[in-house]
Amino acid sequence: MRFIRDKKNILINIVLCLFVFMLAICGAEFALRKIDIEGFSGYKIFLGERRNYKDYTLLAQVVASANKDFEFTSGNCYPSNPTGLLPLKVINPYDGKYWYCVSYNKKQRRQGYNPERKRQIALVGDSFTFGEGVKETDTLGYLLNEKYPKINFQNWGIMGADTGSVMQTCKKIIEFAPAVDEVIYFYNLDDVAMSRMAISQREYILFQKKMIYWPKDEEHSLVKVLSKSALFSLARKVWQMKKVSFLTTQLYKDMYLSENNRQGFLMTMDDIRSIKIMLAEHGISFRLVIYPLLYKDLLGRYPAESIHAEIINACNKRGIICLDGYEPFKSYYSLKRFAVHPLDYHPNGLSNREIVDYIHKKDFVIDRPE
Repeated sequence: MRFIRDKKNILINIVLCLFVFMLAICGAEFALRKIDIEGFSGYKIFLGERRNYKDYTLLAQVVASANKDFEFTSGNCYPSNPTGLLPLKVINPYDGKYWYCVSYNKKQRRQGYNPERKRQIALVGDSFTFGEGVKETDTLGYLLNEKYPKINFQNWGIMGADTGSVMQTCKKIIEFAPAVDEVIYFYNLDDVAMSRMAISQREYILFQKKMIYWPKDEEHSLVKVLSKSALFSLARKVWQMKKVSFLTTQLYKDMYLSENNRQGFLMTMDDIRSIKIMLAEHGISFRLVIYPLLYKDLLGRYPAESIHAEIINACNKRGIICLDGYEPFKSYYSLKRFAVHPLDYHPNGLSNREIVDYIHKKDFVIDRPE
């Protein structure tokens, strides 16, 4: 009898455990259906010069009307404003939802915020330099203008630029901006020339990243059913994001530290030296700042430290004055606060301030006497 009673108690405990487990699952499912977790839902909108502008004509018109100080040409919108740095909150007439937007005064950025100043320095690079997702007063050019009251900083950053594009930009600076006596290249780790294998790796990662937010239709009927669950979808996205982070970290290491892309890295550094030489022939000095990736792993480690060291070593060999922009971020356990948005890992205004303060602290830009 005792054996039967014990067995019955075990069965009751198992049933209770299963009931509590199912209750917890149902509770989590209900909660996830009611809330949005930053970075796990939504998407970023490009307005103006990008491919999906036509799909958001009404939203673009609202953003344009919200700009009183300059003519709207392009911008970005996000589904939330976790950092509080996005200046515009507007309603999309198409769906009645709120969007948090930033628009760009490209003309102002290009000429600088104090063009009357005697000394002129040009900033070159890609979207990190330009300030994608960043309002005017948080851009590198604006912050540097504040830090150095005798210098005007012209922002020649171009979204999607690589070293070849930077070379062409510097030729334009020589031709059309004769007052510029120095060029600062904010180097993004994406700027390195890539082999076919590296390009293939990057395309695969971009595909995997896209799958986080727009997963393809699965052929397996069980996965289709499970995908209707908010809990299953969240777990799938978390796994996919971890996979993308791992693959991206490995790609950067391969681009700079492996033999597969060694020639691409050396060619990139040689191209940068060619830019330096070309500018020097016209009396323009050249400096380079390595802008770090805004990512650390769960243990607070920055996976690209060895890459920065490799770039600095290559710069020293080629006589290029170089500053490691990761240094001011070393004390931070996580770099998430420095990104524009969980959906967009461009540096925000907080990140730009860290870089500019470090540049000033290290006397990297010399404020020459008039």
